[in-house]
Amino acid sequence: MINEYTRLGVDEVFLDNERTYFLVELQINKHFLQYTEEQNKSEVQDGGKEDNFSIEDFNNTEIKILKLLRTGSMSKMELANGLGYKTVTGNLKKSMENLLGKGIIEYTVANKPTSKKQKYKLSVIGLKLNRE
Repeated sequence: MINEYTRLGVDEVFLDNERTYFLVELQINKHFLQYTEEQNKSEVQDGGKEDNFSIEDFNNTEIKILKLLRTGSMSKMELANGLGYKTVTGNLKKSMENLLGKGIIEYTVANKPTSKKQKYKLSVIGLKLNRE
């Protein structure tokens, strides 16, 4: 393995004295570094999330979800019931993912997205949007 890393151009391979492990320092591709630097600059300029949405940016399901969340936090099942569904549908899941991705809604239990007690609420961006 060490010979293969050397063949690939890895500068240093570190071995412990007992040869029980080795440590390889892999260099990050310079194109990747350039891409992440550009991405970080754009996030700093726009605050990380776009917050200039209009009603045309959302489908009917997403608009209904936003209206339901005006009253407070709700679980997926509560949202499904509010939309007139008996179960959580694929359309609801897709709309929720889209709203989460845009930063319009957020988890109430942020560090446990799959918690059975998970609910959703409007984010700061969502609250601004809902005032309009």
